[in-house]
Amino acid sequence: MIAVSYLALFAALFLFTKPNARTWVNRAGGRKIVIARIAASAVCVLVMILGALLLGESDQVHLMSPVAGGGLLIGASSLFLGIGLWAGGLVLALRVVGWLTLVVTLSVPSSLTLFLLLVAPMIVLLERAQGNVNWAHDSKIHAPGR
Repeated sequence: MIAVSYLALFAALFLFTKPNARTWVNRAGGRKIVIARIAASAVCVLVMILGALLLGESDQVHLMSPVAGGGLLIGASSLFLGIGLWAGGLVLALRVVGWLTLVVTLSVPSSLTLFLLLVAPMIVLLERAQGNVNWAHDSKIHAPGR
């Protein structure tokens, strides 16, 4: 199953490097972007909880749990903050740093590597957003009475 996680990461990296795939956020409608941001935020909260639980384990011999917990907590927190604020150059840097921190932490072979299946697809959120999602300009969403 760990091999499937690594395969998902490599597939996400491969698809993200294709020129047409990098503009998904700017081509997608407001509803798709909001759904992707909500799903990614839920995954970030789950990973933050897991990181906090791993930080709570204090083992004098093995430092893997606190180091992995710190990496997960820092990466998920910065990605969560970047997804929440969404627009701007510094916010894009927060999303990229958070995602890379999560990927590096989860790439170490362990049972945590299975979380790469949840983190790898969030690569689509690592492109510069045009601005905040405006529901009124989405052609698929109509206000009542229109």
